[in-house]
Amino acid sequence: MLKYGYGGRVLRIDLTERRFRIEPLDSSWIRPVIGGRAANTKRLFEELTPDCDPLGPDNILIFGIGPLTGSLLPASAYYTVTAKSPLTGILGDSAAGGQFGAEMKLTGFDQIILTGKAGSLLYLMVTESGVEFVDCPECKGKTIIETTETIRKEKKDYSIQVAAIGPAGENLVLFSSIVSSGNRVNGRAGMGAVMGSKNLKALAVRGALSLEVADPLVFLSEVEKIEKAISSHNEYQKRYKMGTTMLMKDLNNIGILPTKHFQEGVCKYVDEISGQKLAKNYKVKNKACFNCHLPCSRYYVVDDHEAEGPEFETLCSFTSRLGSRNLPFALEMNAYLNQMGLDSISTGEVIGWIIECQEKELIHP
Repeated sequence: MLKYGYGGRVLRIDLTERRFRIEPLDSSWIRPVIGGRAANTKRLFEELTPDCDPLGPDNILIFGIGPLTGSLLPASAYYTVTAKSPLTGILGDSAAGGQFGAEMKLTGFDQIILTGKAGSLLYLMVTESGVEFVDCPECKGKTIIETTETIRKEKKDYSIQVAAIGPAGENLVLFSSIVSSGNRVNGRAGMGAVMGSKNLKALAVRGALSLEVADPLVFLSEVEKIEKAISSHNEYQKRYKMGTTMLMKDLNNIGILPTKHFQEGVCKYVDEISGQKLAKNYKVKNKACFNCHLPCSRYYVVDDHEAEGPEFETLCSFTSRLGSRNLPFALEMNAYLNQMGLDSISTGEVIGWIIECQEKELIHP
């Protein structure tokens, strides 16, 4: 039996038959790969039929966490979602932070493996005891936050963590995302479309188990060293203030900020769309992932929109990358795309490509 960081169990869910089984995580199997991303990749390689339809019932969708997820170690809150990508036809892999991974750890499952396709729209309620299959026709078309709220109200438990798809995933948009904690996004490779193809609106987790550490005092000592190293870093305050949006000016200063669909590397109006401008005019407060002492995510308010983020990629995708100096528009797009369950990077690329094609008269409106 695995101990110390691992839950030691794998949860397999057959959506077609509405059945699940719990099996032990083989220590000899996990030892060579250690973490959640590598374990997911190994599992997919071993069990997936390579030529399966990514949007068919034979594709495998895996939620995985590593041994440090849910521990006191800073920046260890991530979980990874893996499947054959409907966008690329090869390995699909996307990670997110927030609170979901830590709550999954408390269920005692290191991997949740989903196969088949449900006959109708449902969500899964996973606890340390297993799975409840819950039909949810009322969630069809709902946003991420609306879905999360519906599940928590129904279960009368606001500590439940929910990873859900929006309307984009339901409609099998190839670059649709999975979103947990309301705004923490598994954006890349179309994992939301895979989830939608299985008629799975959400995966909800609520755990009551504990996480064991082999030598708590030694581990705590190492954690404290890492926390001090992070807090004393000369870019800590900058990251605290702006998160990844600090990269707007940093990349512009060295001539590699994507501008006008990558046709240029310097944006002359970067001060109007920078992380500094966002923090000064729109930021309300900071937010951290589970147990992280660097709360680099931010809540903001613009017009009638309240949302979390954006990260650098989204801010850049809807400002300089499109040739736009409209910061409020970028913030509104961040809120909209996250709640629809659309990957902001791919969405921004589609729009940027169309704009460039129109400018070069390759296509016409």
